[in-house]
Amino acid sequence: MELYVDTGEKEENERIFDALHLKKQDVEQIFGAPLLWERLDTKRACRVRFLLSGGLQDENAWPKVQESMISAMDRLSKAIKPYLARA
Repeated sequence: MELYVDTGEKEENERIFDALHLKKQDVEQIFGAPLLWERLDTKRACRVRFLLSGGLQDENAWPKVQESMISAMDRLSKAIKPYLARA
């Protein structure tokens, strides 16, 4: 799951990403795990993401995977939202 920053303007995306990246330590502390910070300099957009372990091959595991995804999305939202509002 990820925050994908794409306002349509490369410079604005990089400005937002850089402002968030300045708060990387705080964001990751609130989130509870390291995140992948990808400025994607050769692309227009930027992203901050978290890779969940486990696969979707076993349908019996889907409820647990779904819970993990929802939890990670909620934690990322809570960790980034205060800083995104100021970016």
